[in-house]
Amino acid sequence: MRTALRACAALMILVGLGGGVSPTSARDLDAVIGESLFDRVWTVAGASNRGSDGLGPLFNARACVSCHAGGGAGELEDGRGLVLRFPDDPHYGRQLQTGAVQGQEAEGGLAVSWRREERVLDDGTRVELRAPVWRIEEPGAGPVPAHGSLRLAPSLAGLGQVETALGAATQEEAAGRGFGLKADHASLAGPVREALLLDLGLSTPEQPAPWGDCTALQPTCRTGPHGVEPGDAGAELSPTIVNALLAYLRDLPAPRPLAGPDPEGERLFMQSGCAACHQPRLGELVAFSDYRSHDLGEGLADGDPADPQAAFWRTAPLWGLGRKLANGGFLLHDGRARDATEAILWHGGEAEGAVAAFSVMPAAARARLLKFLEGL
Repeated sequence: MRTALRACAALMILVGLGGGVSPTSARDLDAVIGESLFDRVWTVAGASNRGSDGLGPLFNARACVSCHAGGGAGELEDGRGLVLRFPDDPHYGRQLQTGAVQGQEAEGGLAVSWRREERVLDDGTRVELRAPVWRIEEPGAGPVPAHGSLRLAPSLAGLGQVETALGAATQEEAAGRGFGLKADHASLAGPVREALLLDLGLSTPEQPAPWGDCTALQPTCRTGPHGVEPGDAGAELSPTIVNALLAYLRDLPAPRPLAGPDPEGERLFMQSGCAACHQPRLGELVAFSDYRSHDLGEGLADGDPADPQAAFWRTAPLWGLGRKLANGGFLLHDGRARDATEAILWHGGEAEGAVAAFSVMPAAARARLLKFLEGL
């Protein structure tokens, strides 16, 4: 299905262009094909359409677009794009899969409640914070893991430009920078392949298990239907398909700011210490992230607290923050923060100084800083 899929998609696109339209460049064509793959609803192996099978046996979504509408972030309110990760549990693997193909059983349902706590700023302003508490409804794979971490699908906009900027950096400048919520991938391809495997159960040559995240303690799942055929080199998706997806993602433009320059707001941002990690520039990009992993304190630690990396997170880029807030989006890796104030106050560890500076700001200065963030 792999080579045929690209050829058929290309033919469909070219036919759809009609007469009088200049030919599409190879890169543009790959991006258009990649967008169709990004939107494609994948089906179980053995379906009539061999060009879109290989789903599962267990999964969290049937299409990339299910969690990243338009390449954007997941939606916490309807659970779209919210998953539960584990430190490689022997029963559940690396992620709770809430869907299954026919003949298989999902590992359980994901439910989230909220633990509330209050912070008081220096001027007496009270801020209610909330932390997620997850539970697995009707667990079906075995004992519920003791530790897990919720992850809300991040926005994919502008990541191709980030990849280009990191590729142009010197070895010293690029050291420690990366993709994924933990900055543990050297390129955009890493988290894309990981999502294909964990979220959709689709294997690639680099992640070749056709049963996705099924563990050795899930033999029924491992022998379930999959989309590997003779000649597929042991993977359901060929490099051609993955490269087309990457071409589409690399074409997604960086978010544009909602407001013009605000020198006073930017001065407060720099003065507070936020820019130590949310560095305004990454090469020529104004991304407000150094794309490095930092210790953000016990309050944001995920998974096993004994893990020395539990509190480390890649600095989230702040471009597009204003539009996300205007549209009711949620912040931080698990969506716990409902606005910029909550997101700031959740920071700890290396960010304690910046949080302290924010907390003692006069109300007018704090409002100006928040207005600056809302314009990004």
